[in-house]
Amino acid sequence: MIGRILFFCFVIQTSGLIFCQSFRLIKTGRPEKFEYNNALQVVGKKWDLSFEYFAFDGINFETLDSITALNQVVEDKLSQKFGNNWYEDFNQEVNQELQKQNDFRKSLAPLIVDLKQQETLKIHFQKQKCRAKKYNAFVFTQIEKEGARPFYVLRTYRISASTGKVKLTRNKLTPIHFEYKENGITMD
Repeated sequence: MIGRILFFCFVIQTSGLIFCQSFRLIKTGRPEKFEYNNALQVVGKKWDLSFEYFAFDGINFETLDSITALNQVVEDKLSQKFGNNWYEDFNQEVNQELQKQNDFRKSLAPLIVDLKQQETLKIHFQKQKCRAKKYNAFVFTQIEKEGARPFYVLRTYRISASTGKVKLTRNKLTPIHFEYKENGITMD
């Protein structure tokens, strides 16, 4: 019964997304690393493709069958739009983006060396909307606050993908404005 309810909800949600040419695939299993998921999000925006993570309990296989069926519908639509090799092309672009972001991380390392005492220090990358060759890099971590450990951006940098130039744009503590639920990174 739960599987049918989830299937119905996903069909309604996914159907609406397909009509407006936005695609959503549901992932199950162990989540990928944060860095990979960041590259996946950046490329996904370009492809108008997003990913939702669903924690499969290992018991209800009707739910897993429903997810597989929904993903197949979306994959068929993606094949119609991008061709039969869309998955290979997409993955190749994600791997290139991951390499680019890892190069950015290396260039940022000397600039954030003073923050390395933070055990959960991570860098989130977003492409700027108006400038295709520019990225914003948000250096963030968890901070102990009133018994909780919310995530905060410590610094923001602008990076030029074409020149490699890095510029500090913000050095103010602010709550994160992005989420990676599958990696446990959520906004408060």
